[in-house]
Amino acid sequence: MATLWAWSFRKEEERHNIGRRETLIGIRNQRPSEPGLAVRRTARVSFAPYALDDGSAGDGWIACTVDTPSARWVRDHRRAQIRMEVSHPRTLLDLALAGVGQVVLPCFVGAAHEGLVRTGPVIEELSHDQWLVVHGEDRNRSGVRETIDAVASLIVAKRSMFAPMEEA
Repeated sequence: MATLWAWSFRKEEERHNIGRRETLIGIRNQRPSEPGLAVRRTARVSFAPYALDDGSAGDGWIACTVDTPSARWVRDHRRAQIRMEVSHPRTLLDLALAGVGQVVLPCFVGAAHEGLVRTGPVIEELSHDQWLVVHGEDRNRSGVRETIDAVASLIVAKRSMFAPMEEA
């Protein structure tokens, strides 16, 4: 009998323990140090400020209350210009596309939306390597290896979007 796989893709801010098999495959913003994990570096991820191309955002910024490096950067560097706070990072993109304000996004997200433009340089202190992570015992299981290879290939093929060259 063939094994059936039911995939569940989740984007969450909380970190699941792959070693304890709370999730099968993860994408992390730093190399895991837990023993027993197999890791593959996929791309360098850069972040930059973005806003709607029509100038409606002005000098206003939108911050996120989730404790991420990019959220801390906005609070530390643009506190006086913060006009709105949101509780989920995805909402930053929605509000930027609506012209509400400037936001910090991963470059591969900002570059994927024609209506957005970078409003400043890449924020080097937020740049990091991205890691594809799986439990070492699972990495060669049927379906898991194929999925890891497919995800890694997709990210590598789009690598230039993750860390674009600095604009003049």
